[in-house]
Amino acid sequence: MTDVIDSAESNFEIDANQTLDSLAHQVLNAALVRIRAGAGSLMVVDHDEQILQVKARLGPPRPARRVERVFRIGEGIAGTVAKTGQAYLCSDVSLEPAFEPSRSGLNFRSLLSVPIIYRGRSVAVINADSESPGQFTPADVERLREVADVVAEPLAQKVGILDALLDVGKDLTQLPRYGGVEIVLKKIAEAAVRALGADVVTVYQYDQARNEFLVEGTGPTIAGRLREPAPMRTRVHPGDVPFYIVRNRQSVFHQDVDSQDFLHHHIERPSAPRPRFVDREGIKSMAALLLPFSGSNSRSAASEEIVGVMFANYRSRHAFNIDERKALATFADFAAIAILNARNDERRIRESTDIVTAVQGSLAHRMSRLWQASNLAIQILSESVPPEDRLAHEHLAIVRQQSERLFSLAKRLQERIKAGETVRGQDAVQLPGTINRVLKTFEPELRRKEIALVNKCDTSVDVRSDDVHLQHVVYDLVRNAIESIDEMRVSYPAHLGQIQVELETSSPDVVEVSIKDNGIGIAEKKHDDVFLPGVSTKNTLGIGLWWSRTFARATGGDLVIRASATEEGAEFALRLPRFQPVARGSTPEPPSILVVEDERYFLQMVMQMFEPLGCRVDSASNLDAARKLLVRNSYDLMVLDLNLDDTEVVLRQEGLRLLDELTHHATQTKVIVMSGHMDRAQLLEIRERHVPVIEAFEKSALDPKTCREIAQRVFREHGKPLRPDAGTAGVER
Repeated sequence: MTDVIDSAESNFEIDANQTLDSLAHQVLNAALVRIRAGAGSLMVVDHDEQILQVKARLGPPRPARRVERVFRIGEGIAGTVAKTGQAYLCSDVSLEPAFEPSRSGLNFRSLLSVPIIYRGRSVAVINADSESPGQFTPADVERLREVADVVAEPLAQKVGILDALLDVGKDLTQLPRYGGVEIVLKKIAEAAVRALGADVVTVYQYDQARNEFLVEGTGPTIAGRLREPAPMRTRVHPGDVPFYIVRNRQSVFHQDVDSQDFLHHHIERPSAPRPRFVDREGIKSMAALLLPFSGSNSRSAASEEIVGVMFANYRSRHAFNIDERKALATFADFAAIAILNARNDERRIRESTDIVTAVQGSLAHRMSRLWQASNLAIQILSESVPPEDRLAHEHLAIVRQQSERLFSLAKRLQERIKAGETVRGQDAVQLPGTINRVLKTFEPELRRKEIALVNKCDTSVDVRSDDVHLQHVVYDLVRNAIESIDEMRVSYPAHLGQIQVELETSSPDVVEVSIKDNGIGIAEKKHDDVFLPGVSTKNTLGIGLWWSRTFARATGGDLVIRASATEEGAEFALRLPRFQPVARGSTPEPPSILVVEDERYFLQMVMQMFEPLGCRVDSASNLDAARKLLVRNSYDLMVLDLNLDDTEVVLRQEGLRLLDELTHHATQTKVIVMSGHMDRAQLLEIRERHVPVIEAFEKSALDPKTCREIAQRVFREHGKPLRPDAGTAGVER
């Protein structure tokens, strides 16, 4: 992309196909030439940090300059220009109280500062200076404004891309570890749409070992609006574009897809014929990036494992400049890292559980063989020992007893392996149901022994585990509790036994099952020993606690003694990882509303208006905050004030800019607009011009009941669950 300024005095071009630093230097150079200035700087505005940073500087070198100074918005000349959006012309800075000299002192006398404004917001400031007083004129101000108008959009786009990459990087650190890869990919794709202006971004996960794209029935991760989503959920065939990109092992950027035959030619598929993606979606430009992305075509790049492909599609002709290519490459790297991390987590769990199964099988097999040999030896010895040798027969009886105990242990391990085949640890297990099934088997015994059972497992929660083996673990823990109470009654026959089973679900990642009894307890010095194989406090096999902890840890959890002491009972805590119920290629989210309003009290009232619906309601008081929330989250409904700064003498209707962006990106977010300075006819005209807008209100006529009904209708259209009591009956208060 190239922008040109023509005038009688000068002619220069701004080439947007370069990095931010290079563009900043080109802009500054063009600006200084245009007003014949000898020195100056270009400062980029960071509204989040409320600072200005020098991005380019031209002029004589200063011996004392080691680092560039950082200015705050609203402080000094440049900071004031960034805040007000008004140019500043000073004939002599030595007479200006607000001027802040550099560390090396007063290096110039004349100063001209002009803001670069994009969509009503300062993105940078151009500063020109001269050692001579009175160097610049009002005509120079207009010349720099012309430069600022031309460079505003390409400069703002590059700054916006950097902000989006930073936001996605922050999001990646806050997303769930297990079952959350689809959430990560969705946010990356949405950030790419917003930062790069793409119409549709898709991310396909690929299994290189099976040579298969993991999309059948679900589709890839998608951001933006598709005209025909149904074909995306079918299998990717060898002739389809994702396979073409993987086979060639090369990322591509096509400004004109019409010139690329592989995107249009007919493909033989088992299913009914259909138009190719670029034809049915009206795509004009496309970028396709391998995951992991590699900027080179070296042999090392060709040997990398490919885990997916990311596409950025445009319905109008688009030239991919350097910053956009780098941004897409970074988004692709983020996506690859997310997929690889998720697969590594699954592989680690699978390997750990396989080890548990292998140890069980090997141990059971070895013990079974030892029992067979020892049992035969005992029989032979019994026959050869004279009947009158009572002592020898007593010793043989002890050996036989221990041998049978060893066989019982081997048989128990074999039964567990056969029942569960392998310890998978990958399934969603409805925990209260599993616990209640186990407790039901103990009910007759508990009634007979008069042991009270307190069951506090009524919270619905899914964990990542294996149901068969998990039942064994819970069974062993309850069995231990019963035996502990039995042992306590040996010394205290009238002891009233009690077992309490309770769920702790406050953690977002882990669920704890607490099994507490008031039996004989375990001495503190034995807490570590009881988890060793073959160690028991009740003269039993000593395998239950060892196996239970091994299983729990292999599936991402743990088993610990929370509290226990002699004659004071025991409490075990079984920790299990939560299951994230996210389907591949989609991101189920609760119903959500974003309220964008700058007046604090009115904002609070609008948010409270939606509270009875039981949905998530977020808020933003300005354009920047709203954009960041929209990058990080998908909202079903937005309530938008069109005038976000009522203190302005001339109302700028900043909300319209956000509305234009939503319309351009064609998101699913529906919008209710409101204004305190526009009449009903003007608002209805805005509703007609913008597809996302489904209702418009003057603030004085905002109707809570109607807004709630609109929200409920939107939630139903998006297939979002509503709270059972979130109906009209529940909101009339």
